[in-house]
Amino acid sequence: MTMLRSTRARLFAAVLVSAGCGGANDGGLDPTTNPPVNTTPGGTVSGKYLLRIEPARECAPPAPVLTFRMDARPDNGGPRPGIQVTLEFNPYMEMELVYTTPNVQGNIGTDYNLVASQELSSVPVWFHAIVTGSVTSENGGPGEILQGTMAGDVAFRDRDARCFSTNHRWSLRVR
Repeated sequence: MTMLRSTRARLFAAVLVSAGCGGANDGGLDPTTNPPVNTTPGGTVSGKYLLRIEPARECAPPAPVLTFRMDARPDNGGPRPGIQVTLEFNPYMEMELVYTTPNVQGNIGTDYNLVASQELSSVPVWFHAIVTGSVTSENGGPGEILQGTMAGDVAFRDRDARCFSTNHRWSLRVR
């Protein structure tokens, strides 16, 4: 009986060691190959981004998340520093943001032409809303807005069938 217990104990210990339990690094990631992420407020918003919009549930969106490929660039031509974000290859949707590091506020809008998300290419959408958020950057990289608020109108399929809500959410992340 003691030999059976001893064999089970050795087998259990071998399984623990091979699973990374009790190793020198406790089975975690090697800190020399995966440096810690240092997130800081602010950053430069410029380049290729993915705009993610989560329409409010009360607006009965055809999908819970809508994404759009966007181009962003600093816009310092006005009285205050800002960011201009436009739909890639299509001028029919844009965001104009006032940027007071790390905060942004501004608007998002579409004109009367068709704009479709990546998820629902056959469903036209329209936005007219006020947006706010905060820019952060990881390890000194480009700025991103990880979560922002959006208050205004959205419409799906028919631009005159608008739904107003203050519960829309958005993010702008580097692609």
